[in-house]
Formats: sequence, C-alpha cells, structure tokens
Amino acid sequence: MSNSVYANSTNLNEVICMNEDATEKQVTRSNKGTSEPNTSGRRCYRLAVKTTDELQKKFSQLIKDINTPGWKYFSSSIYLISTEKKSWSEGRHDCIERGADLVIINSRDEQDFVEVWRRGQGAWIGANDRDSEGVWKWVDGTPVTNVFWSSGEPNNKGDEDCAVSGYRSEPVPNWVDVSCSSKYIWILTDCKEEIKTALKLLQEKLKIFKDCKLNWSQTAEHIKIQAQHTERQIKEQFEKLHQFLRDEEAVRITALREEEEQKSQMMKEKIEKLSRDTSSLSDTIRAVEEEMRAEDVLFLQNYKATVKRAQCTLQHPEELSGALIHVAKHLANLKFRVWEKMQDTVQYTPITLDPNTVHPKLIVSDDLTSLRLSDEKQKLPDNPERFDEYSCILGSEGFNSGTHCWDVEVGDCTYWLVGVMTESAQRKGKIISRSGIWFVWNKDGKYLACSTPQSVTHLSVEQKLQRIRVKLDWDRGKLSFSDPLTNTHLHTFTHTFTDKLLPYLGVYGKESPLKILPLQCSVRVNQIS
Repeated sequence: MSNSVYANSTNLNEVICMNEDATEKQVTRSNKGTSEPNTSGRRCYRLAVKTTDELQKKFSQLIKDINTPGWKYFSSSIYLISTEKKSWSEGRHDCIERGADLVIINSRDEQDFVEVWRRGQGAWIGANDRDSEGVWKWVDGTPVTNVFWSSGEPNNKGDEDCAVSGYRSEPVPNWVDVSCSSKYIWILTDCKEEIKTALKLLQEKLKIFKDCKLNWSQTAEHIKIQAQHTERQIKEQFEKLHQFLRDEEAVRITALREEEEQKSQMMKEKIEKLSRDTSSLSDTIRAVEEEMRAEDVLFLQNYKATVKRAQCTLQHPEELSGALIHVAKHLANLKFRVWEKMQDTVQYTPITLDPNTVHPKLIVSDDLTSLRLSDEKQKLPDNPERFDEYSCILGSEGFNSGTHCWDVEVGDCTYWLVGVMTESAQRKGKIISRSGIWFVWNKDGKYLACSTPQSVTHLSVEQKLQRIRVKLDWDRGKLSFSDPLTNTHLHTFTHTFTDKLLPYLGVYGKESPLKILPLQCSVRVNQIS
C-alpha cells in the first residue's frame, strides 16, 4: 500500500514541477520587462485554478487509498486497530510484520483521535518501561514526554511495564500501566518516512497552489479595477481635449461669422448706395430725354439747364477688393495652428511612474508623475514587479542607450531616494543588499550617494535640496546628480552598464510628495534651406 502511495505522489510531483516551470518562466519574462498579452494572464489564472483542483482531487484520492479497510489517516500518518487481543509483545510483533509499530502519541490531537477510535476498549500503545523501571520510553527509544496517565498511574506494580490507553470504558485520556502479558487489542501506525514525506510535500504543494489561486483571483479582480480606473482617466483626458477643440472651434466659427456679418453689411451698404445712384441717373436721363422731345423754342430756352443736367457728377463704382471671406485665414494649416495652441494645455514629462511596481504604502498620482507616502497599505496584488519591503517605485520605461535627463522635485520631504535601478534587479525583500541600484539619499538633511550593495559616499550640501536633476549617459557609463536650482554638481557614478536602467524613487517622509517635473514644450517649423 505505502509503495503505491509513494508512486502516486511522485507522479503528481512531476506534474507539479512542470506547472512550476511554466510559472517560473512566466515570472522570469515578467521580471525582464516583457509584456505578456492579457490572454496569457487569463490562461495562467485558469491553469492555477485547474491545477489546484487537480491537486485537491489527488490529495483526496491519496487519503482514500490510504484509508483501506481498517486503516485510518490522521496528521500525516496512517493507523490500524486490531480486531483480536494479544499480549503487548505479540501485538508489537504483528505490527512489525506489517512494516509498522505500536502507536507513538505525540500530541493531544493524536491522543483524542486514538481515544475516539478505540470505541471504549483498552488498547496497547507503544509506551513501556521494560528496560528500566520507571523510565518510560516509546518503541523507537524516545522518552515519553506527552503523557495522559490516569490519576495514580503509572503505579509500577509488579510487572506492569506496558501502557494501555483506555483501561476504563469512558473515552477520556486514561493511560495505565499493566502487565505486558495481558491481552488487549493494539493500535499500530505506519510511520514509513517516504509516506509521511510524500504526504507532507503534497500538502505543502497544495497550500502553495491554493495560495497562488487566491493571489491570482485577487489579481484578476485588481485587473478589472485597473481597467475601469484607467478607462475613466482616458475619458477624462480626452474630454479635456474635446472641450479644448470645441472651444477652439467655437472661437473660429465666431470669427468666421463676424467676418461674414461685417462683409455682408459692407456689401449691403454699397448695394444700397449703388441703387440710389442708379435711381438718380435714371431720373436724370428721363428728364433730359423729355427736354429733348420739347419744341425747338422751349428746348433752346432750357438748353443750358438741360446740358448741365446731362453732365453726371457720380463716381464710377469702386472695385470690391477684399470683399470676399478670407478663407485662407480660417483654414490654412488649421490643424497645425490648433495643435500649436494646445501647448498651453498639455504637459510632457520625460519619465512617468509605473504603478505596477509601487510599494503598497505609496500612492501614485493619476497622471503618473507624483508619489507620496500613505498612512495605510493599499490592497495591491503581490506581483513579481512590485516592491514589497522598501517604499519604492520604478519608472514605466527604461533606457539601454543614449542620454536621458529628468528633474525630481523633492520639496520639504525629509527622507527620499532618487536614482536608477537595473531592470533585472530583485524587487522583493532587502533590495539594498543586492547590486543594481545607484541613487542619492536624503535622511533628515544627511545626503548620501549610494551604489548597492556597499558603496556609500557622504555629500557636502550647503543648503536643503528642493530639486534633483538626474542625468544618465548610458553609453559612456555615467550617472550624474545635480541641483538644477543652483546648478551645483552633487555626485557622478561611473559604471559599465549592460542592463536596461529604470528610474528609481523612494519615499519615507510625509512632508511633501516627490514629483517628476514637466519639460518646456514648443512646436517648431524647420524651413527648407
């Protein structure tokens, strides 16, 4: 029986190890910064659920296999109670022939289990003082420490050198010493180490997978919350852009309408004047024509007046230059000019923070540029990327070439860290004891430049730092820190970088948050030379 149990456990461990390998590869990929598709996360979660269920079934089946007729499983051991009565030595001989021994009781729980199971009958247990009177030992030679003797027992009368549990019928702990030749049933336990080891490993593995299933369930729920929160932020940001565009559209439509009204009014006035002039000319022409049709004497009498009337004093209508809508003014490079105007409403920060790496006691701003210490821990998934001991966070993008620079406003915070960290460096536990982090550290006005795990340089700072400028020249292997407000150099690390570097921030003071400062943005048009 025990061999088949061990075989089942071995096969199961092979299955478990395969699943662990898959999980380890997933974690390794995650630590290296590669983003797995969402479908992969869901697939891993389903795998954890399936594997946990399979482990539970395997565990239940193993217990069922152990509990063959007469045998019972309890606390990583299996027990059998005899159906016949024999002396202590005969009972033990039977146990040994079965590859077991008389029961050794090491705890109150085990004693209670035995008492209930013996059903009111006295039963031999593995305790005796046959070698030395009064020195009670178990069959494996260990001293009897957890004792459940009846009152006045052991009394060491005569040859009473063997222990019986349940000398009386009541189901209470009541060991007594009796003659080893007396006849009782006996309880044996199979203590083969391979069975106990297999069961223990299986139980431990089952707990690991149950914990993993719970953790991934919480992660799945956190993903939903993240998606909802991120969607809301996206909509809010686009609503601001939409509102800006709506306002800009309204301004430009208003300008167009004003120009239309102005030029329409001008045309109306010109047309009205032209109408008046036309009417006046028509009247003059009609009057002259009537004079010309008059009799000669009358015509001659009015000749001078008629000639004067026939002379037109009206100016020719002026050309309508600029009368049309200035379409180009409204449409030329419209999108570019709107984009250019948007500079006043948008900001650009050279780095942003990755909320998936933040320690639960830190809170990241919605725009991912500010970090502050909270009074309480947030409920966040314990994913491989997240810091769990140090109150730190990483930037969302890393650098493996080129020159990069960013400013961090530390304000009145009295305890902070600013620097870079390799992407492959561990984020769990005491990260400062491992290599891969370079940073400037302020604690209550004491400034240090540190390179893990051991290098520490004290910095001479004349006045309290409000801002820190970090400049990374990855190719030349230089990482410099300075005060941009006073243009004072603080420290430069030199190192041959081989790994991607991520911005690294830590906050331990509540006086003010740490903030990544935005850059001044401008839109420039390059002329063709």
